Amino acid sequence: MMNTRFGEFGGQYIPEILMSEINHVAEAYETVCDEENKEKLKRLNAIIHPKVINFYKELKEKKTDKVIIFDVPLLFESGIDKFCDKILVVISDYEIQLNRIVERDKIDRELASKIIKSQLSNEERIKKADVVIENNSNLEDLFEKVERFCETIWR
Repeated sequence: MMNTRFGEFGGQYIPEILMSEINHVAEAYETVCDEENKEKLKRLNAIIHPKVINFYKELKEKKTDKVIIFDVPLLFESGIDKFCDKILVVISDYEIQLNRIVERDKIDRELASKIIKSQLSNEERIKKADVVIENNSNLEDLFEKVERFCETIWR
């Protein structure tokens, strides 16, 4: 597993894959937890988000001719979109998204629905995107679409 600087929390480096899991758990808690836990989550976000934003800001400020791809679950909500030259959004139909979250996070449909509803809608994300990829099929289809997109950036 790759360690990342933006995963630093309390002096410890958090593996990138764990940061992804923290983001998923945080999304879920944000939608359903009581007021006391929401305050705890806000305090945690106040520690983590500036580090994440600084990581992306430093990366963006490096003068390079290389393509840098940010994979950020809550790109617009976190404000990281302002460091992007182009924004690609991957969307899927509500039922497909719901089923994927239930399967991935091992949660019930009600909680998965609350998580989806707490995020920007597909319509709002599409308005902010330069490129939109529909992901209503399988991973192979998604990878092909992403490869085609990548070919356009590397030409």
